[in-house]
Amino acid sequence: MTEPKPTYAVPLADHRLGPYLAELRCKVCHATLATVVQWDKRTAVVLRTTEGHPCLGFRARFRCECGEERLFESVPMSAIRLHLVEE
Repeated sequence: MTEPKPTYAVPLADHRLGPYLAELRCKVCHATLATVVQWDKRTAVVLRTTEGHPCLGFRARFRCECGEERLFESVPMSAIRLHLVEE
């Protein structure tokens, strides 16, 4: 049996973050799932560890309270700015 792909994350370094970018929202009920920020010219979501420490995630699967799942994968910032991919 294959194992699921892990969530890739790095410790949060505020001085390396770009400006606030957007919120990741559920496509069904439009609830906010995570904050999307810029890090090293790529998108990342701000996650919290079980101990409460913030970190950046580059691949994550979110499950909304309505039951809908949403996959986040990091993309280059230029793709967002040029509207080539969905936020």
